[in-house]
Amino acid sequence: MTHFVSTAAELSACTTCGMPILRALDEGLPARVDLVPLPGLPAEIAAIACSRRTYTRLRNGQLAYRDETRLSDPHMASPVHAEHTCRR
Repeated sequence: MTHFVSTAAELSACTTCGMPILRALDEGLPARVDLVPLPGLPAEIAAIACSRRTYTRLRNGQLAYRDETRLSDPHMASPVHAEHTCRR
């Protein structure tokens, strides 16, 4: 049986724009998020409306994708980071 690995987020820099980001594997998929967490639910809704995935940074440092079943989970509440998009 294959298990998808998740890793703790590490500080990195975007290879395109050079902005500081957090980089990790989430269930085997690469995740690159903005370093600064979103300030609240309205900001998360705005990020989702712009087709940006959102992730919770868990206590163990891992990033967990916030799908529709996880948005109301109290263990997934904060901090929430938006998927990185380059701002040139």
